[in-house]
Amino acid sequence: SDSSESYTFFNLAKWNGKEWTLYRLYYQNNIQHLRWILAFNENDIWVNTILRWNGIQWQELSFDQIFYGVRTNKAWGTSSKDFYVVGDNGFVAHFDGVRWRRIESGTTLPIYDIWGCKVKDKQIIICTAGYVYTAGEKKILRINENFSIDNIQWDSNYRAHSVWFNKELTIFVSGDGIWQRKLSRWVQFEGLPRYFMDRIRGNSINDIIVVGNFGLVTHYNGYNWRVYDEVSQADIYFSVDYKNNQFIAVGFLGSRATVLR
Repeated sequence: SDSSESYTFFNLAKWNGKEWTLYRLYYQNNIQHLRWILAFNENDIWVNTILRWNGIQWQELSFDQIFYGVRTNKAWGTSSKDFYVVGDNGFVAHFDGVRWRRIESGTTLPIYDIWGCKVKDKQIIICTAGYVYTAGEKKILRINENFSIDNIQWDSNYRAHSVWFNKELTIFVSGDGIWQRKLSRWVQFEGLPRYFMDRIRGNSINDIIVVGNFGLVTHYNGYNWRVYDEVSQADIYFSVDYKNNQFIAVGFLGSRATVLR
């Protein structure tokens, strides 16, 4: 929001290479709480499941009944004809360009993150599920090409909140620490602050960024992790995206939103 006494709330910020511009996106004349954004290219950007940028304007999309009463948290896919959305109460859905399909996840846990890649023409998709602030089960789920879902072995004593990978046999998970899976065995990285790790993203298995509580920003070069204390200017960075040599982390400091570029 701006700095006036009567706050004006915004729900989208756009960076043009020099400065940020704030926007207010509406759906059916109501300003929306937007929880995720998925950009396939500059002319095909989805926000939640109700708004889509077509390169000229934001289009209001029809509200599918499978989303009634559902809070969605994250989306991943390869195109606007093949992507997935995950949310609370074990919600998983797939869009094929025409219609939405609900997928039975086998859990009622909130699903906070989803990531995928193609390995030898086979699409691999993995989700993380579990409560952040309360005790209970934690799961890592794999969505198969036939829309069935399997559990990947995980120690439920540790929270698994975010996932990233670009090879089927090398999976990185953040939450209670940062973990790497090799040959069906999970190994936790040592020597890192014991903060909650909210989001993990990377370019390759030797170029990974993780952000989290207390303004944590750390980078993995394939050999060790470097913590950037000099940019820890937030109470929390709760999400990050990373491409080529630039990453954007978003979070908050006090009552205000903050972005680290």
